[in-house]
Amino acid sequence: MALDLKKVFAVSPASDAAPKRFAMATPATAFKPVVATSHAQGPFDLTYYLKGALAGGICCAVTHGALCPVDVVKTRIQLEPTIYNRGMIAGFRQVVSAEGVGALATGLGPTVAGYFVQGWFKFGGVEFFKTKIAAAVGEQAAWDNRTGIYLASAAGAETIADVFLCPLEATRIR
Repeated sequence: MALDLKKVFAVSPASDAAPKRFAMATPATAFKPVVATSHAQGPFDLTYYLKGALAGGICCAVTHGALCPVDVVKTRIQLEPTIYNRGMIAGFRQVVSAEGVGALATGLGPTVAGYFVQGWFKFGGVEFFKTKIAAAVGEQAAWDNRTGIYLASAAGAETIADVFLCPLEATRIR
C-alpha cells in the first residue's frame, strides 16, 4: 500500500496560481502504515560502494573547496584579532589588499584533497555499513530498526573518514 499524500493533507480549493493551504486530515487517514513492498534493491557490489564513495568525495571536495576563502579569513581573525577585527567582509578586503586575491586560496589543495578523502570514506562507508548491518540482522529487523542502523552507519563511517582527514587538515592549517 502506497502513502497517498492527498489523503494525508487535505488541500483547500484554490487556483493553481494562488498558494495552496494545507490542513491535516483526520487521524484515521493521516497515519496509515507504509509498507515497503519492493525487493528489487541492489546489487550491493563493489561498483555500488565505489559510486557512493566517488559521489561523496566529489561533493565534499567541491563544497569545502568553495568555502576555503571564508576559512582563510576566519583563521586570520582567530590568529590575529588585533589586525582582523572588523568582521568577515572587512577581513576579506584586508587579506586581498595586503596579500592579493591568491591569498584567499591558501590551503586550497590540502582542503580539496582532504575533504575528497573524507567524503569518500564517509559516503562510501555509510552505504557499506548500512547494507552490511541490514543483511546481518535480517530484512524485518533492519526495517524495524532502520533509524538506529542509519545512525550507527553514519557514526562508524564518519569516525573512519575523520581519521583519514586529520593529517590533511593539519597540513591545510599550516
